Amino acid sequence: MSIREENEKHVDRVLNQISVRLESLTVSAPKLSDLSTLRENMLRLLGEASDLEITASGLRLRLDIENEQIRSLEYQLGNLQKLVEEGKACLRSGEPVRPECGMAPALLPEVQNELVAAQQVAAATRSELSACQHQIDLCNANVSRAAEEAYLSAHLAYVSTLLRESMDLAAMAGAKVNSGAATVTLDRRLGLLFQNQGMVMALKNYQGERR
Repeated sequence: MSIREENEKHVDRVLNQISVRLESLTVSAPKLSDLSTLRENMLRLLGEASDLEITASGLRLRLDIENEQIRSLEYQLGNLQKLVEEGKACLRSGEPVRPECGMAPALLPEVQNELVAAQQVAAATRSELSACQHQIDLCNANVSRAAEEAYLSAHLAYVSTLLRESMDLAAMAGAKVNSGAATVTLDRRLGLLFQNQGMVMALKNYQGERR
């Protein structure tokens, strides 16, 4: 083997070693941790929201019926009040009082009580519907929150790993430069990370606040 061939072999071996070392420092794209658990949790929340939507639909239908009953009672009450006033007017004028006008005062309290009871039932249904809708909104919000927090967690882990890699490269470069063995041009990502190093702390603080 000629000297040139030996030199080529040696250089190729050294370059290969450098490539292997650099590949070990390469950060892969951010990945979600425990994706299956996250997926199951989000599906569970959406399932709960769907079940609650069915309950809410039933409550809305019930409330429509109760409101219709209230309108009917209000109409009856209005008619009775008119009959009472008509009866009073007939008595004042000395005219004959129609039978329905004579019965109206006795029926009036009963209809009033039914109306009050119907209004209370409808109010209870509205309260139940409001609580159900709140739970639906909470489930949907938790789905969005779980996705957002998973993304931020993966992003934070990625940035942190990238920063550690760049610090390792900087340390290695510094050692090489100090020893006079070589001059190494740092990865351009190092400058970008140092320029935006507040990102890591911001993400950490944001996650802390969300908890």
